[in-house]
Amino acid sequence: MSVKPGKQTHLFAQMKQADEDRRQADEGVRDQMAQELAAQMDQAEQDRRVQVLTLVDPDGTVHHYRWLTDAALNKTDADERVGMLDYWELGGPDVRHFRWITDLELTAGTVSDWPHMPPRRRP
Repeated sequence: MSVKPGKQTHLFAQMKQADEDRRQADEGVRDQMAQELAAQMDQAEQDRRVQVLTLVDPDGTVHHYRWLTDAALNKTDADERVGMLDYWELGGPDVRHFRWITDLELTAGTVSDWPHMPPRRRP
């Protein structure tokens, strides 16, 4: 059976609502997970378990990296351990901030490559 837009509009409305409900549920899970991971990073920083690297380009742009290895993915999967990397780029009027969660090793020798690589090529 096929249905074209303009006909059976109630079916399209239901599908659209289902997609929106699913999107909101996914965002809620991601938001909660992001908050839990941010709290872990903050606690690890207070406990002096994070590592930090700051580099300054010749043009004055500051690249600040903060990372934590062996963090719990979430409360449900506390045995699943991951690495977390925060990156700030300060230069000009804007500050850019990114956070990555990975199962790959994070070291002072690898973190500075992350912001400049496509996701599939990250170390």
